[in-house]
Amino acid sequence: MLSEEKYSIKFLDWDTNFFGIKSAKIYLYDELCNDDIKKIKEIVKEKGYEFITIQNCGNIEQNNVLMANFEGAFLADVNIQFEKKLDRSKKIENKENVCIKEKYEKDENIVNIAKKAFTDSRFLIDSKLRRGNEVYVQWVSNSFEKQNKFFCTYREDKKTKGFILFSIEKDKKSIFLELIAVDKDSKSKGIGTSLIKQLENFAIENKIEYIRVGTQLNNLNAQNFYEKNGFKHIMNNSIYHWWINNNNSKELI
Repeated sequence: MLSEEKYSIKFLDWDTNFFGIKSAKIYLYDELCNDDIKKIKEIVKEKGYEFITIQNCGNIEQNNVLMANFEGAFLADVNIQFEKKLDRSKKIENKENVCIKEKYEKDENIVNIAKKAFTDSRFLIDSKLRRGNEVYVQWVSNSFEKQNKFFCTYREDKKTKGFILFSIEKDKKSIFLELIAVDKDSKSKGIGTSLIKQLENFAIENKIEYIRVGTQLNNLNAQNFYEKNGFKHIMNNSIYHWWINNNNSKELI
């Protein structure tokens, strides 16, 4: 990862292999100036990147204005970040049909839920990413039987009806909730809330202080769900897709 005080640039190995184009992610931490933009463009050209995700952390207004200097870039998403601080004095009753397991064995029910659940993704908005509809299926499939990849599952009639995929962050003080989904025929039955409560129990038992999660600006159902379950909105990140050599991009996919 190449780092500066104002930004960092990270090569994305998984994205490169999945989409078949050399991909990277740029994190913007502070206001950019013209010299910063020039330097970023030089690095991108030197590394030969073809597709870049730019995350404007905190939705810094000046950086949104300066995005006009990145030819081939467009706003793909606004990521809404939520956080819940856990009260360790409170223990919620465990549900018999909800469990948490690390290195979870492959479950086709989880894969099938993922195929239908994630319809607000920036990967679907960008028509140049022709495998965008497969991202979440691959995300889930690649998380089975992996260390620090936990599945919290709700099972009924010997079938998984909903799941949370999460990991513990390096500081050991917070959980990053990666994905949550419920089978479309099992919605409005409180399964999502049961999964969240079990996740909170796990966090408290492991002396973890926070649960963090992000969702899309246009996913109002998810935002309402997190707020209902005690999560607080903490920040927004604007997400841009930047295509390099834009005229040839379709041939690269």
